[in-house]
Amino acid sequence: EGRHIDVIEMDAASNTGVDDVREIIEGVRYAAVSARFKVYIIDEVHMLSRNAFNALLKTLEEPPPHVKFLFATTEVEKLPVTVLSRCQRFDLRRIHAEMLEAHFAEICRMEGVTAEGEALAMIAAAAEGSVRDGLSILDQAISHADLAGGGDDDRGDITASQVREMLGLADKTMQRRLFGAVLAGDGTTLLGEVAGQYALGIEPAAMLRAQMELVHQVTLAQVSGTADARSAEEREAFAGWASALNAGQLHRLWQLLMKGYDEVRGAPDPLMAAQMALLRVTHAAQLPDPGALIKRMEELASRPAATPMMGGEAGLVAGSGAGAAAPATIAMDWQKLVDQVEKPSAPGQLRAAQIMRDWVQVIALRPGVLEYQFVPGFNEDVGPALRDALERATGQSWEVIRTSGDAAPSLREQAESRAAEDMAAMISDPLVIAALAAFPGAEIIDEASAPDYAPKPRSKHA
Repeated sequence: EGRHIDVIEMDAASNTGVDDVREIIEGVRYAAVSARFKVYIIDEVHMLSRNAFNALLKTLEEPPPHVKFLFATTEVEKLPVTVLSRCQRFDLRRIHAEMLEAHFAEICRMEGVTAEGEALAMIAAAAEGSVRDGLSILDQAISHADLAGGGDDDRGDITASQVREMLGLADKTMQRRLFGAVLAGDGTTLLGEVAGQYALGIEPAAMLRAQMELVHQVTLAQVSGTADARSAEEREAFAGWASALNAGQLHRLWQLLMKGYDEVRGAPDPLMAAQMALLRVTHAAQLPDPGALIKRMEELASRPAATPMMGGEAGLVAGSGAGAAAPATIAMDWQKLVDQVEKPSAPGQLRAAQIMRDWVQVIALRPGVLEYQFVPGFNEDVGPALRDALERATGQSWEVIRTSGDAAPSLREQAESRAAEDMAAMISDPLVIAALAAFPGAEIIDEASAPDYAPKPRSKHA
C-alpha cells in the first residue's frame, strides 16, 4: 500500500545531489522498526550526480546486514560501472501482446465490461509491452464506452471503432487500400486515401506507422509463411503481397517509410510531409530492383555486341581537305605553346591564347615560324597580336604567316572530336546499352552541362 515505515522511496530525478544521498547514508545506521530489512528504493537512479554516486559507493561496498537497496532505471547504461558491479541486475522484459490481451480481457470480465477482441488487441499493441501503459489506455477506453452508453447505469461496450478513434488509428481495410495504392503507383488514389483518413482524425504519423506495420507483416509472411492476421481477408492480402514482392523491394519500402516517418514527426505540416513521403515511396516502388537490374544488365552485356557506332578514327587529323596530299609540318608542340602564351594571364595574352586554341589551324610550326589558317567563319586580322603574344611568351622573334593548305584541326576541334569518339565508344559499350534498355527515356549528359547541385559522376560522362 506504499505506507510501510521501513520502506523509504526517493525520486532521484528531483533529489540528485550529495546532500540527498547523505540522508540515506545516515539513515542506514538504524535498524528496521518492524520489518526484517530496511528497504531503500531509488527511482530513476541514473539521474544522481557523479558526486552523489561516489558518496553512496562506500555504503554499497559494505552495506549493513539489515539494509537492502533497490535501484530502478530505464537507462542502465548511464550508471557507473563501480555501482553496477556491486548490484544484482534484474531486467524487466516487455510483456507479449497476446498475454496483455488476455490480461485485459480478464480485467474487463472482473469489472463487468464487455470488450471486442479487436479492441483489446489494439490496446495491447498500443501498450508496447507495458502493463501499466496498457491499463491506462484500457481505463480511457472504458470511460469512452461509459460516455457512449450514457453513464455507469448504462455501461457501454468497448468497440474497435471507439478504440481506433481514441488512439487515432486507421481501420485495417483503409490501411490495406492505402498500401495497395502505394504498390500500384496510383498517386490520385493515394492522395484520396490519405485525405479520407485525415478527415477521420487519423494523424499523419499514424498513417506512416500503419504502412510500416503492413510491410513488416508482409515480410514475416514471406519469410516464415505466417503473419499476425486477424481475418481471412487480411491473411489473403498478406499472402498475395508476399508472393508479388521480393525481399529487396520490401526492405526498400521499409527504409523509405522509416525515413518518411521521421520527416513527418519533425515537419511543420505533418499532412503535407506524409503526402510527399508516400508519393516518394510510390515512385520508388515502380523502380526496378537493383539486384534484378544488375542481373539483367549482365545478361544483355553477355550477348554479342552490335557494330560500334563510332564517330571516326581517334587521333589528330592532319589534312583539312578530303584530297590532301601532304600532312601539316609540325615540329613543335602546339598545345604546350598555347599554354605558354596563356600563362602570363594578361588580357592581351588570354585573348591571343583563346584565338590560338579555338580558331587557329596550324599548317607549319617551327621555332620562330608559324604558318596557319583560320577555322572557316573567323576573319579577324589578328596576326600582329599573335606575333606579339608568342614573342612575349617565348622571348624570341616570331614570323607569323597566314596562308592556306593542309592544316591540322584547331585544338578545340581536336577536343570535340575526342569527346565525340569517347561518347560513341561509351554508347556502344554493352553495359551502357543494357542500362539504357533498363531505363527507357534515360539520357547521357555531359558533366559540364549538368546543374551545380547534381552529383558529380566519377567519369567524364554521367
